[in-house]
Formats: sequence, structure tokens, C-alpha cells
Amino acid sequence: MPSLKEKCGQILRHIQELHQFYGEQKGYRIARKHVAWYLQGIQPDSVFKPDF
Repeated sequence: MPSLKEKCGQILRHIQELHQFYGEQKGYRIARKHVAWYLQGIQPDSVFKPDF
């Protein structure tokens, strides 16, 4: 299982690739859905957000 730091890097790369492929508007909408999937099972936002 990847560490939280590794997962943050993976999420950021994925978001950047979505924006490059789909453009800012559509990439943002699609990225929100994907980020929600990544965050399933993660500790509360107060723990995750500072690292992300």
C-alpha cells in the first residue's frame, strides 16, 4: 500500500494529466471524481489536506 506522500504525488500527476488531455474545464470536473476515489479510506480531511 502506498504511503500518503506517494498517494499525494500520484493524485497530483493524475490531475495534471487530466488537465493536459481534457483541458482546464473538463479536466477539472473529471479530476474531482477521480480524487474522490483516491480519497476513499483516507483519514479525515484535517489529517490529509496539509500533506496534499
